[in-house]
Amino acid sequence: MELLKNSWLFLGENFEAIIAVCALALTVNRIVVMRKHNKISVKPFLTGHTDETSDQHNFTFSLELVNNGLGPAFIKSFEVKHKENALAYMNNDELKDKIQALLPHGKIITARVLGNGYALAEKERALLLKITVSKRDSAKVKAIKKVVDNLNLHIRYECMYGESCHYSTDSLIKKS
Repeated sequence: MELLKNSWLFLGENFEAIIAVCALALTVNRIVVMRKHNKISVKPFLTGHTDETSDQHNFTFSLELVNNGLGPAFIKSFEVKHKENALAYMNNDELKDKIQALLPHGKIITARVLGNGYALAEKERALLLKITVSKRDSAKVKAIKKVVDNLNLHIRYECMYGESCHYSTDSLIKKS
């Protein structure tokens, strides 16, 4: 009985401190839960979009990279392959020359490299490749489609919280 009396006495004397410790514990818990939620909700999600258009004179193929997630995608590595062979490049012009060598009939309008440290913002669309060929020659159009079907893009990127992600067009271009 004495123990129970002492316990109530202790609680009465230290009531404010006990409430403060409980409030602090709940605050720390909410911060931990909120941080986990933010890591999940602020995550970039890269997707590729291919487009084939034609008018009376030309056939055009384009490949765009879109960040459909929340928050920026910080590019860590960017690699273009043709039939699993890496195309060595350092800048946009070098990549354009390498792809142009594979396409004797088409004219590359755009070939873009997203370098290490590039931040692809939320909802940003980056045009990576645009190729145009005269529509009059269907054999040339088929040759370009065959080369494009064998191009693969591999991107490693991070979110704001440093979580690593990978994006690849291995199946995108072949299925579009």
